[in-house]
Amino acid sequence: MADKSELAKQATFLVSKVSKDVYGVDTMTGNLEAGRFKIGAGATEKKIGGRLSPGTKLGGMVPIISDNHLLLHDKTLYGDHGSRKWKEWYTKYAGMTKMGVIILAGTPENFSEWAKSKACREEVAEVPDGRLWAFVDGFIISVNVKAATASATVSNGKGAIVWASGNYYKGDLKASKMHGVGTFQWAGGTKYVGQFENSDFNGTGTKTHANGKVEKGRWKDDKFLG
Repeated sequence: MADKSELAKQATFLVSKVSKDVYGVDTMTGNLEAGRFKIGAGATEKKIGGRLSPGTKLGGMVPIISDNHLLLHDKTLYGDHGSRKWKEWYTKYAGMTKMGVIILAGTPENFSEWAKSKACREEVAEVPDGRLWAFVDGFIISVNVKAATASATVSNGKGAIVWASGNYYKGDLKASKMHGVGTFQWAGGTKYVGQFENSDFNGTGTKTHANGKVEKGRWKDDKFLG
């Protein structure tokens, strides 16, 4: 078997792709390798622990590797994509890299598509907390598939929050909470657009349910007042 352990050890990340747009994937990869990234807020900063710094080029001969680099597309070596054997090798190689696996999402919407894919989630199921990341809106953020916890791009200002469940938020943030005006999208299709306070629907807003039902008006602590 063509063991690629030495290649994996040289890499900062093992890539998990989302976008089918090759140009988009290549652009994100290039930005990461050139140090054109920011570090997400809250738990992400703690988990990064100073190991990566914006503006600093990623080290190693192969800063970012894909399943193609590792020959994981070769069924004769690793079995079918997603098989037990394949996952074992994927997790093994991910553990050898400096940081683990990074999901090249690009946008909260793309990350949601990744999260809603059972195959994608299972691909990284054995990657431990603190070794799984996503690249969203130019930020590296932490991802915890098992706990489905949220990660924010910024603490304050305009930003995004994504959940491993597939839910996401785009809008105003305060102390990494939804606070101000924004959009909350559920993975199942329901969407709320309006005002938030301390991560609850508070003020005026419109909630459009996946079944077409619309609730438009005043909200208090996530409850529709009419």
